[in-house]
Amino acid sequence: AYTEYLHQLFGVTVKGMWIPERVWEPTFAGDITDAGIDYTLVDDFHFRSAGLADDELHGYYLTEDEGRLLKIFPDSEKLRYTIPYAEPEETIEHLRQIAATHVNPVAVFGDDGEKFGVWPDSKQHCYTNGWLRRFFSALMQNRDWLQVVTLGQAVQSVSPLGKIYLPDASYREMTEWVLPTEMQLRVLGRPIERHVVLLIASALGGLFGPTVLVAALQRSGLIGLGWYAPLLAGLACAVLGPMLVHTATVERANAIRADLRYQVSAYLDLVTMLLAGNTGYEGALEQAARAGDGRLFAELRRRMREASARGSSLTEALERAGVELGLGELEQIAATAALSAAEGAPVARTLAAKCSTLRAALSSEQETEARLRTSRLTTPIVGMALIFMALVIYPALTFQ
Repeated sequence: AYTEYLHQLFGVTVKGMWIPERVWEPTFAGDITDAGIDYTLVDDFHFRSAGLADDELHGYYLTEDEGRLLKIFPDSEKLRYTIPYAEPEETIEHLRQIAATHVNPVAVFGDDGEKFGVWPDSKQHCYTNGWLRRFFSALMQNRDWLQVVTLGQAVQSVSPLGKIYLPDASYREMTEWVLPTEMQLRVLGRPIERHVVLLIASALGGLFGPTVLVAALQRSGLIGLGWYAPLLAGLACAVLGPMLVHTATVERANAIRADLRYQVSAYLDLVTMLLAGNTGYEGALEQAARAGDGRLFAELRRRMREASARGSSLTEALERAGVELGLGELEQIAATAALSAAEGAPVARTLAAKCSTLRAALSSEQETEARLRTSRLTTPIVGMALIFMALVIYPALTFQ
């Protein structure tokens, strides 16, 4: 088994593993256990996609494939954004709330090590500005109730919360980045035929534009490159043109989807308020959709009308809208509402928890994006300062 090789290499028995990109398929459970691994972790997005509420994610679960059991932890998206981007006190307060409302809870943090010194501005943030030292100090100051343990230690000291079967998934952001081109275009409202025309036009423009320009400069004698220069420039731009169009399309679709997620949060707020007022779940879903004028609300109203005409449920309309717009949160709302319809399960508390989690994730994403944009400004600002200093100093050095 793989663990035997690791034991020979490192002299220890390895029982846990990190799954690249936290990609999961149900059959992985059997393959991983066959390799001698006892536990692993994936994003809490996987667990929410399986129908669990946020207050059910503070521990680990058992999953299996053909009788081969694997312990699996939910990796907290909240902690992925607060560590190291928020002040340590925010993370401590989040953990304190979990400890106050659960018995022997386990909150899991696992993420890229590059966040602590490799990503733009992260070295200055974590080390120069002292974030990492402050974070470790906060952990030490709260060690009377907060224990830092490995996954292996958690498995030995805490019982599993139950059994679960996770769907095919990766972390939430990845599920947006890998969306098919057709789905990205659907979010933009751009027909695929028009997109193809744009790609062809950008390729032709890249091919002939630089070719004509370089040829004209050669003919005028401004540059003395060989005949191959216009051809190479045209071929390079013919490749770059469609790539730039595609990149701009994906970025624009992601920006629209981010706005739609804010609308999902507002929709969830409305639904939970209506449920608190003793409105039935289907009535709450429909009335909340009529309350807004954003794109999501308009899309939900259209889907609900279509579902009514077909005799389908409103939860199916929500699910279809979530799938077509690439909004996993909307699909989760549909799954929760469908559970209420099938088993009479109370959904108000679950939806309120989902709304709170979504709002916290959006806030953390905004803060992360703001930090990244700020870090991108560092180089040009320093460059401008150096140029300004050179302009000031140079006359003084050359003046005789």
